[in-house]
Amino acid sequence: MPRGKTALSVNKGLWKKPTVINNVETLANVPYIMRKGAKWFASYGTERSKGTKSVCADRQDYEQRPH
Repeated sequence: MPRGKTALSVNKGLWKKPTVINNVETLANVPYIMRKGAKWFASYGTERSKGTKSVCADRQDYEQRPH
């Protein structure tokens, strides 16, 4: 007997509302961008690639660096 498909999070997710997180890394930066502003965030990175990039060298070190 075929199984029913799981609802896509685009249609039904958290609290039975549409829920989509396309880029968790960007989502994690939202509080900092809201607090310090878009210009602050854009001051990191390069001319064509603004912001930070998460880097994990090993399981104990985690940091964000301009990319």
